[in-house]
Amino acid sequence: MADQAYMAGCAALAAGKLDEVLQSLNVSLSKCPPDQTSAVAKLHSLISLTSQQLQKSTS
Repeated sequence: MADQAYMAGCAALAAGKLDEVLQSLNVSLSKCPPDQTSAVAKLHSLISLTSQQLQKSTS
């Protein structure tokens, strides 16, 4: 499930739909096994970057 949500986030990113990216990445993070520390860190980083971009695009 985490992989599917991540892939959906990547597709949304390619389509420029930042709100959908954020939603998909958060779902992926919630489903990601906590022992997958590098994946969790990557998701946190992508969520942070996407949030920043979303804030820039709405201001």
